[in-house]
Amino acid sequence: MGYAPIPPLGKDFELAMARTNDAILYGGTVYCTVDCSDESGLQKISEQAPSMASKDYGKPFLQIFREADRDFYKIDHALFAPAVLTINNCKTGNSFRAGQINPQVLAESLGF
Repeated sequence: MGYAPIPPLGKDFELAMARTNDAILYGGTVYCTVDCSDESGLQKISEQAPSMASKDYGKPFLQIFREADRDFYKIDHALFAPAVLTINNCKTGNSFRAGQINPQVLAESLGF
């Protein structure tokens, strides 16, 4: 299950695409339920999965996209992830949470 803010419309395709990416990268939250006996693996996944684990994290997507010469393949693939991930292990009852909402970058991207 997941959710993210619904961004305002962009004046063109590039801005609209950037805002939808930022809604997920800096404001998106995902909850997963798993049945797993490898809790150390789950913890590692939870720490590596949020967008903040990317070297490109921290700037509005439009800026990142333009710095990459509008080439998605030049952007760190780890960026394309939600801001927050929670994994609930139904086998043990333990949960792992990592990442955080970044309201500053989100507000800049969405024009607030």
